[in-house]
Amino acid sequence: MRQDIVLQGSSGPYLRSGQVAEQAGVNLQTQRHNERRGLIADPARSPGGHRAYPPETITLLTVIKVAQRLAASPWMRSPS
Repeated sequence: MRQDIVLQGSSGPYLRSGQVAEQAGVNLQTQRHNERRGLIADPARSPGGHRAYPPETITLLTVIKVAQRLAASPWMRSPS
């Protein structure tokens, strides 16, 4: 069951951490790690204190995941 978070003064729905992680195909620890590293912006907070991510965060986490896979690929390594 999807429950969008609507923040006061915002223009659209926000998603909770678990929703973002599930839709992006990452776990919560990976999501928070990317947050600490500054790869995704610190999320807004709902009135109840829950992290509230904009839907674009799903796309960003997906791109980060693909980039990490490419970086680990033997095709992307320079010849010795």
